[in-house]
Amino acid sequence: LKAEDLAQGVADWDACFASGQALAEISDKAENFRAAILRDKKTRKGKTPPEHAFFEAAEKLWQRRDTLEAELEQQRLALFRDFLAWATPEMQTRKRARRQVDYDDLLGNLHRALTGARGAALAASLRTRYPAALIDEFQDTDPLQFEIFQTLYANRDNPAFLVGDPKQAIYSFRQADLHTYLAARKEARARYWLQDNQRSCPGVIAGVNALFSANPQAFMLAGLDFLAASRGAKPLPVLFDSSDIERGAFHFWQLPAGEAALDKASALQRTAEATAAEIARLLAAARRREICVGDSPLPPKRIAILVRTHRQGWLIKEALAAVGVQAAELAQDDVFLSAEAEDLERLLLALLEPARLGALKAALATPLFGLNAHDIAALNEEEAALNAWLERFARWHRLWQKRGVLAALNRVGQERQFAARLLALPEGERRLTNHLHLVELLHRMEDQTPQAARLLREFSRKRQAGVEGLDETAQLRLESDRDLVSIVTIHRAKGLEYDIVFCPFLWEGGGQPSGQALPGQFYHDGDGRLRLDYRPEGEAAKQAARQEQAAEWLRLYYVALTRPVHRCYLVWGDYTLRGSRVESARSLLNWLVAGAGYQPEAWLTADGKTLPDAAALKTAWQTLIAGLDASTEALPETGLAGQTRRVAEEAAEDYAAAVAHRALTPGFRIDSFSSLIRHGDFSAREGEGKAQDDLPDLPSLPDAPERLAAQMAQRAQTSPDDILHFPRGPQAGDCIHDFLERLDFDRPESHAFAADLALSRHPPGDPERKADHPAMLKTLATNLAATPLPLPGCRTPFLLHTLTPERRLVELEFYLPVARLDAHVLQNIMTAHGEPVPRLDFPAAHGFLKGYIDLIFAHEGRYYVLDWKSNHLGWTPEDYSDAALREAMGAHGYTLQARLYLLALHRYLKCRLPDYTPAQHLGGACYLFLRGVRPDWQQPNGLPTGVCLLSPKGELVLEMERALG
Repeated sequence: LKAEDLAQGVADWDACFASGQALAEISDKAENFRAAILRDKKTRKGKTPPEHAFFEAAEKLWQRRDTLEAELEQQRLALFRDFLAWATPEMQTRKRARRQVDYDDLLGNLHRALTGARGAALAASLRTRYPAALIDEFQDTDPLQFEIFQTLYANRDNPAFLVGDPKQAIYSFRQADLHTYLAARKEARARYWLQDNQRSCPGVIAGVNALFSANPQAFMLAGLDFLAASRGAKPLPVLFDSSDIERGAFHFWQLPAGEAALDKASALQRTAEATAAEIARLLAAARRREICVGDSPLPPKRIAILVRTHRQGWLIKEALAAVGVQAAELAQDDVFLSAEAEDLERLLLALLEPARLGALKAALATPLFGLNAHDIAALNEEEAALNAWLERFARWHRLWQKRGVLAALNRVGQERQFAARLLALPEGERRLTNHLHLVELLHRMEDQTPQAARLLREFSRKRQAGVEGLDETAQLRLESDRDLVSIVTIHRAKGLEYDIVFCPFLWEGGGQPSGQALPGQFYHDGDGRLRLDYRPEGEAAKQAARQEQAAEWLRLYYVALTRPVHRCYLVWGDYTLRGSRVESARSLLNWLVAGAGYQPEAWLTADGKTLPDAAALKTAWQTLIAGLDASTEALPETGLAGQTRRVAEEAAEDYAAAVAHRALTPGFRIDSFSSLIRHGDFSAREGEGKAQDDLPDLPSLPDAPERLAAQMAQRAQTSPDDILHFPRGPQAGDCIHDFLERLDFDRPESHAFAADLALSRHPPGDPERKADHPAMLKTLATNLAATPLPLPGCRTPFLLHTLTPERRLVELEFYLPVARLDAHVLQNIMTAHGEPVPRLDFPAAHGFLKGYIDLIFAHEGRYYVLDWKSNHLGWTPEDYSDAALREAMGAHGYTLQARLYLLALHRYLKCRLPDYTPAQHLGGACYLFLRGVRPDWQQPNGLPTGVCLLSPKGELVLEMERALG
């Protein structure tokens, strides 16, 4: 260790304390020094570590941190233990208060009744009604159920038959308890066995017998022994295979061994590809009648690939797709995680808000409608086509409101032929099944959430919840009952049979679960009682839990290997994980074949020195295979992986876009107010708030200190629910606009719902004040409703709370035809009429001018444009005075925007009022700077703050209309 390194370490230590750094940062430095110096393996031979007060302090700190972390973990586990003790009775209390019961409650209630004061009378009544009982699949029974049956039938003359196979107990995650079966077996008066296997051919039965007889402790748990089965009398058709390679009832594939051993990821991929290639060969041979079951060609649906995890299923499905084989997947995945759920959510949003062009185009881009990018871009040029889509979605929207989501989605699907379109896509049946499943779930959800917006929100929540929110109703359904190869999880395969079964991934070590979802260790004690052990030093509990988990995986293997009728493909062999073969050697498949002589706990924790080496494992496997009617070969090399690599290499080549050598003149296009001001001399853009800090920078004003002091004082006095505290920026502006768009000013009870919906759709930021945001929006609505607006041309001020739905239009979208519009022509018109507008500099417009008007309303026979502005101009009434608003209107180009909106209103009224004249009907524009509109803020002239009123100027409107051509 160099002296300067030591000095730097001590300096770092002192600096940590001097700067008040966190304990974790200090201890990290201690750890580094501890690793570098204090460990003997870091010290050269014949040398001793240097001694220094710093090293002693670092070691003490490290020990203190270890102690503290252990104490914190103990406290956390104690808290969780106390929670479990409290939660169960508390849950029952709450359910009783709400008069709710579930399936577990039915069992619990019955058990309490049978063991209560009147339990004997109830038991006698039940025995009279059910004098005998036969309980199938008893290995999946939980202790509570067994106690119920014991109370009813134990020590009685009434017979109770318990039928089950403990080797197939694989549902502990559903509270099935194998130890309950073992306890019941001890109490049985008589025991009977079914030793004849009526399902499988003799070769498959012999293979299963050999695999589970090679190790006397095959299933690891005491009391769970394997009894060899024999072939039953039921006749079976013969599997005929005329291929060149002989394949027995068990066909073993060996992973590459020795120096050629694959890493785990490559072995998984190679196995999936070999499985897919063999299935493709089988199906091709069946079409030529070279593989038959009895007199019929082998059907695809009689071939199954059994997987343990969805990741393995995806590998297989991708490999099958690469060789052109269709497969149906029996899985427990969540349909809300599918791509079809995302597509349906987009469609629902467009149906909920049919006037939102972005939502409509997003829906049209889904596979449900099948429009491509060119089709959607063309809608910008074809007004008639776009209007046709808008009318369709508006019609479907009304159907949803009137008859519910199922009627609306069925009508859309019929008119746009969803089924035909989805079936034509790759994995079309899977897509259509998911879509129909989701529509059904939406229909069920609507019973609890009939309001359309909330139904969509609940649907979105389920999509975000993922597998945490999975229940049986949302599990993926089988996409087809047609003749397709099946990819099945082993849990789902229980009880099924297939002519040919592939078990491609049982060789994978590390398959046994590494832990539980809850803290602590779950295991059964010597009396078969379930225990939950929280002790961190409880190595015996950890070992017992690990062994029980591994034992269940072995029972899962038994279920998998007993599914085939005629042939089973099984892969075995060696692989590496981060350069080590320990996980491979310690796999549970190797336990079955080479684990004799080892204790389960020793095998599960063994290292490379105590496990059988590669040669011993190979000998054990070869001995087992040689004694069977089996065939074996090296895992086939399909070449698919190489092809994939070549495609990836080609895709990695450098490509460059072609260079345009001539300028393109602008053609027919759709412009908006934003595009007109994009290249002009403006201080801000439409939709953006004023760029400023919390307090404005006023260094150039002579009264800057006084104004700054007034700003600070006013800010300190504003209440937490004041809209002045609401976040700023585009997202916050969208939230406010969404809130006001949904608001009924004449119905205060609607304000809370509109606020919740707007905040959920457009989170405005500032999470520290999130709890105050709903109150801010509701206060804004109250202020707007109560502020008198002295509209141009009106005798009395106007109040928003008097505005009824029939006198308003919300978010009116318009398209104004434009023959040609030059920037300087528009600039000259505005200037000639005394309208403030900065320099305009946009390319000549030709096509349409598009926009959305926040609100159009009628008052005293005139029609007005109203626009909400969320700009934050300051904290005092003076910041929202006439002078301040005129400055903001000119700086942002809002005056030009107002005139364009009045022109759109003029064209709208011109088409709808037979006697329309601008002088009589066009009322003007009202721009409300929302943060400054409130009834208690007034200017010296008595007018409200935050309100900018523009007279109609009919001549200006007509001149702009002529300029557009």
